[in-house]
Amino acid sequence: MGGFGSGRWSWHRKKRTVESCRTLSVAVLVGDRPPAAGHTGRLEWRDPAGAVTASVAFAFATPRVVVLAYRCAGDPEPHGYPLHLEPLPTPNGGTRYLARCPLVVGGVPCRRRAAKLYHPPGSSYFGCRHCHRLAYRGSQGHDPRVSALLQGGPERLFELAERPSRLPVPMLGRVLFALKEWQRRSDRVFKRFDPKPPPRRRKKP
Repeated sequence: MGGFGSGRWSWHRKKRTVESCRTLSVAVLVGDRPPAAGHTGRLEWRDPAGAVTASVAFAFATPRVVVLAYRCAGDPEPHGYPLHLEPLPTPNGGTRYLARCPLVVGGVPCRRRAAKLYHPPGSSYFGCRHCHRLAYRGSQGHDPRVSALLQGGPERLFELAERPSRLPVPMLGRVLFALKEWQRRSDRVFKRFDPKPPPRRRKKP
């Protein structure tokens, strides 16, 4: 990414998911002690067998600035750049740290606060979900063919579901998914307009 800016990640037709990325948690980076200048460490990612697949070295230049250092496969030079941390108080009296996204998109620094930064496959830098245009895996299930079935109304869906033996297996799967989605939407509407019972009055002693 030129200047932490746009790169090859922007050419994907379908959004990549956060589950496909290496995730850098600011809470893990900071640890259970207040960050201090001079503190160093290393984060590692492992495969199911326990072998290290990637690692990032870090060093705190100041309590609020941590420098990442790592090398990506295929990149001629190692990467090293700072992350700026921002402390936020928590209700229990502690402190939570967020990182400012270091990426620049369209010439504009992002600077979004994030609890996690992501490194998608084929990318060079860690950044927030918005800059990397990442989606969650659960949101990738949209199918225009399911939308077309939903537009036909529940009567058509029930008619198709009553004769499953006449449907190809992929079509039957889409019908069942559409029925589930229709039920979910109906429940949401009913819940919105269903009047809540009045609160019970406490009896005076």
